[in-house]
Amino acid sequence: MEKERLLEILYSWNPWWNLGKSHAREWAVPKFHRDLFQKLSSINKDRKIEVVIGPRQTGKSTLFKQILSNLIEKGIPPSSIFYLQLDELSDSLKDGVITLREILELYSEQVARVSISEKLKYVFLDEAHLFDGWAKALKALVDQGLPIKFYVSGSASSSIMKNASQSLAGRMRVNHLLPFSFSEMVRAELKGDELEKINVIQKKLQESVVHFLRKGNKSAFAKAMEELRLESAPFASFLRAQLSRFLQLGGYPEPVIKKMNDSETYALLKSFLTLMIQKDFVEFFNVRDTRTLERLIKVIAQHTGQILVERNLCRDLGISINTLRNHIGFLLDTRIVSTTRAYTSSFARASRLPEKFFFLDPGLRNSLCGYLPESLGPLVETAVFTNLKQFLEIHLPGIELNYWRHKDKEVDIVISLEDRLLPIEVHKGKDKEIGGIVSFMEEFSVPHGLLISEKPSAHPSIVSCPPSLFLLIG
Repeated sequence: MEKERLLEILYSWNPWWNLGKSHAREWAVPKFHRDLFQKLSSINKDRKIEVVIGPRQTGKSTLFKQILSNLIEKGIPPSSIFYLQLDELSDSLKDGVITLREILELYSEQVARVSISEKLKYVFLDEAHLFDGWAKALKALVDQGLPIKFYVSGSASSSIMKNASQSLAGRMRVNHLLPFSFSEMVRAELKGDELEKINVIQKKLQESVVHFLRKGNKSAFAKAMEELRLESAPFASFLRAQLSRFLQLGGYPEPVIKKMNDSETYALLKSFLTLMIQKDFVEFFNVRDTRTLERLIKVIAQHTGQILVERNLCRDLGISINTLRNHIGFLLDTRIVSTTRAYTSSFARASRLPEKFFFLDPGLRNSLCGYLPESLGPLVETAVFTNLKQFLEIHLPGIELNYWRHKDKEVDIVISLEDRLLPIEVHKGKDKEIGGIVSFMEEFSVPHGLLISEKPSAHPSIVSCPPSLFLLIG
């Protein structure tokens, strides 16, 4: 590829090289920043590669543009910041017409006006999964000690992480960007003092949950929950309304930011899923039987928050156990679904019991199955599970989430932290049944339980919290 043509492409992706700070500010839209922005927007001193992976259309490109704009606002020269969507040059990179190093050398010499080994630069490589050799190319650059801070994004987890775990071990941090959490959706609607108050409530909630899980002080946790109820009272009706919208339309950024109605949202989300199947699953996972995959996705969507037995799924879908497990693995890898195992005192027994499935986004789920009143209970449980899981992955990594069932008693979520257990029951409205938690507490000598419900529990050992408040956790 001729240098002139390559430079033309690079300048088209980096308008701030000519137009400077003001253009970079305009490019960072929308103004609302995701939680991951706070982590990645600081000017890191280390040279670790920041890898951002997640499903399509969750805002990875927007996140990168906001981060680079923030760098320029902080005084980093625009010429020191380089952004490239690799789909523009993927064919040339695959065919060996040009290498990533040659691209960076051309940028350094012609734009930054220094050699590639001089002066710190910030390089954003978007859609890296379209170039199989990205990890090997970056390893060579990082191992040379070049002054470059890399940010890399990709949609297909397996493809972007393939070989990266070994070749880039110790050289990268993996960050997941999923659809908006409930708290992100809430904060996107607020500004000024109201936003500050919600931020304070969220921080107190997070600190209280972490402290409770680590220390097991039920009375302190119950007191904190009561204080948070009072503090959030002015927002109660707003939070309930936002939860209803979240459970119906989900958290994909475009529908949230543009305030689309249900028909517009579902049509858009169906197109996202179609593209995901055609691109990620066919091209990267080599799935040929897409009809079976689509049927499996719909079955899991219909049964979110429920236990599914493998042999029953195989029978209903007419596929082998290996095919089923491969397809489920693809869905887990791309974060479309999550699963959890049963809690037992024996790991071997737990591995033989069926898993409970949770669909990632309620809007994506509803676009496939419709939104009905009877779906509300499983959707609330799914929202609590997925938000809690994402929160714990950041604040208490390594913690386990399970479910528990014995005869006619069940606990929706069981948190295991070292030798401490916390059973959690999730109610969609004003359900009063807490027999599952009580039975679990008696069987495993657990002193406390947590009820996520609009209706507080009168049980002295069970702490209560409304779903619309608890989901602010992360």
